[in-house]
Amino acid sequence: MKPIKAFTPIAMWTLRIVILLLVYTISFPIVFNTKPAFDIAFIFHLLFLIFGILIFIGGFLKKHTMTVISSIAMAALSFYKILDIFSFNFSYLWLLYSFSFATSLLFLSIGNKK
Repeated sequence: MKPIKAFTPIAMWTLRIVILLLVYTISFPIVFNTKPAFDIAFIFHLLFLIFGILIFIGGFLKKHTMTVISSIAMAALSFYKILDIFSFNFSYLWLLYSFSFATSLLFLSIGNKK
């Protein structure tokens, strides 16, 4: 069977929406329901939230710059969190950050390909 290339834009936007929902679910409560103590956890979740939103917004632009820069930042933040929470018992958070890392690498490699 041949791949269905017409589904590529739908798949890319689905990934962008899922990243946005993932960032919202994980980071939004921490950033907006706690006092800004500016510790490493607050800064991490603030950056995670900002760059997740920028990946989504980058999909509306013709140039790849915002998507690529946001993808680099999201991949780095996700990789940091993967290393931070790594244990041999794979938790759902480890899997969520791994998914975020893989999706960020995908957007880093293809940009805003339509």
